[in-house]
Amino acid sequence: RNPGTKIQVALGKQNLQKKEDHEQIFDAVQIILHGKYKEKDGVLYNDIALLKLQPVDGHCAVETKYVKIACLPDFFLPVGTSCFISGWGETETG
Repeated sequence: RNPGTKIQVALGKQNLQKKEDHEQIFDAVQIILHGKYKEKDGVLYNDIALLKLQPVDGHCAVETKYVKIACLPDFFLPVGTSCFISGWGETETG
């Protein structure tokens, strides 16, 4: 990523082309990439990251019908523990 690029996160949006009443928009102030992220021959490997959001009015997200909050635990899990992740995107190449 270009260090000068501003990244914004849109929560609760369905249409990126117009403003929606239930949207929540935040600036990303820190991006933590997977340690083994790489791109080779147009294929992305380990393409996941954590984004630290800049709070607005003292909070980073308000849970609503359109936004659900995923909190990080304040403890460490043993290596090999099965976990769940959410998001969307391509799950296969090609």
